[in-house]
Amino acid sequence: MSSKIEVETPGKGRLTINLEACKTCESKACTKACPVNLIKLDEAGLPVLDEKTSKVCADCLACEDACSLEGKGGLTIVYPMPELEQHVQKLEAEGVKVVWRR
Repeated sequence: MSSKIEVETPGKGRLTINLEACKTCESKACTKACPVNLIKLDEAGLPVLDEKTSKVCADCLACEDACSLEGKGGLTIVYPMPELEQHVQKLEAEGVKVVWRR
């Protein structure tokens, strides 16, 4: 069994679930937060994506928010933003210290 799940969302984000972090998570907040019930728990109590449902990820980030606030931070969704990265690189080249980066 893999220690993580990685899929592309309809909005071209990259949803990653670190199952190692989920093993010690008591809240399983991501499953409760998903408005389309895409995230379910398997027999071992770990999150899985429900392949039987016709619903798809709504790209709302509710699962990531709930996981970071109430869970163990094992679920992330990252969207490619090349324009932002170019802007940050320009600022850094100009001597501006960028303190936050995902």
